[in-house]
Amino acid sequence: MGTLNNPVFESSSARNLLLMTEMSGCALSSTEPDNGSGSEPQPLQPRIAHPDDPNDPDAHVSLSPSMGLGADVLQNARVALADNCLQPGETPTSDAERDLATIYDSLQKTSIGRGLVDGMKTGLQSLCAHDRMVPPQAAGTFSSQLQIAAIRPAGSDNNFHRRVEFAAHEIRHANQGQHPELDWIRMRRPHESLAMTAIIEADAAAHMLAVSWQREQAGETGAWNPKRDPIYTGVATAFEASMERSVAANGQGAKTNPGAIRKAMGEAFRAWIDDPQLMTAYTMTLDANERYRKGISLPGSPNPTFTPELQSLPRPERIIALMGTAAGDENAEPYLTAADVRAARDRAHAELDPPAIRNSTMDTLLERRSLASVAPSRTLPHAPRPASLHAQPSVKETPIRPPMPSLRF
Repeated sequence: MGTLNNPVFESSSARNLLLMTEMSGCALSSTEPDNGSGSEPQPLQPRIAHPDDPNDPDAHVSLSPSMGLGADVLQNARVALADNCLQPGETPTSDAERDLATIYDSLQKTSIGRGLVDGMKTGLQSLCAHDRMVPPQAAGTFSSQLQIAAIRPAGSDNNFHRRVEFAAHEIRHANQGQHPELDWIRMRRPHESLAMTAIIEADAAAHMLAVSWQREQAGETGAWNPKRDPIYTGVATAFEASMERSVAANGQGAKTNPGAIRKAMGEAFRAWIDDPQLMTAYTMTLDANERYRKGISLPGSPNPTFTPELQSLPRPERIIALMGTAAGDENAEPYLTAADVRAARDRAHAELDPPAIRNSTMDTLLERRSLASVAPSRTLPHAPRPASLHAQPSVKETPIRPPMPSLRF
């Protein structure tokens, strides 16, 4: 996920899931803010969503039950969103879809952007622009339940370059989401879950920055701005510094050289992993993860218990095989190394000190309240990191609410 102005990730899993059921016509009560009358929220009337274009492909996707929500709930939510979503190759028929077509056009001016779009699952995954599907303080999100990469609509975020940037970020999560082995919610232990989260987030950030760099070189002035999103400034600066070194060594042609861009992506990935603010922000996903393991019950859910098949963190070589090459550059050398993956694992270990937290199973994490607070508004405590992990000076930590576990942020 990308923040608009600050590192506070304020997303409530229950809120987002209830929005899905509301959109599908199954919500129990209104989610509108209190009008000051003090009255109780009124039940919403069930409704069936109809897109403007009955042939819209987003109205005919086939989704599977997920996180305790039935396929009918999820599919009707996609129907409700259809006029605000566009699949690759779809002819736009609404203003929102025409706006999304310009996002696709900008992405496809770059080799990595084309690779991201080509990697979306045909007939299933869409790019959408809808405020209600993007958590507060965020610029975009990916829902594995609805199979949509969502960004803010133009009316909510008038910075076109930022919207393209985070479209690239969330579409990369859509690419990753096709591999269950990369699903952080399936990891058996807390440090594995945090490590996988860091890996997929750092990878999405590296792709996002590479697309913006390539767009700038393709003539989209202003596409590259390392200070656009403050929480990613350190990561963007690492990318830019790597490109500047390549140019200094090899001339101006290095600005568009795939090898130089891969090298810069690797530097950006490592900068993300070494950023204490970014890593700490995602520790609270562990609480959301465990609450989902315990099962949820929402309207329209045929089976209120969500029990994913747990797995261990894949070996570095397997992770690199699944996502270690840049999108659109799959025949080239991977931009990630086994050392990068191990570094993410080691940082997750350090973040979850003491060892009693790190070595817990996810099923017992909530029982260790004497060692780790799992209240949604607090971060997990951690011991000082080893000196080798201090890539940046310590920053004041901000209380963070956990992102929705079914989303790739």
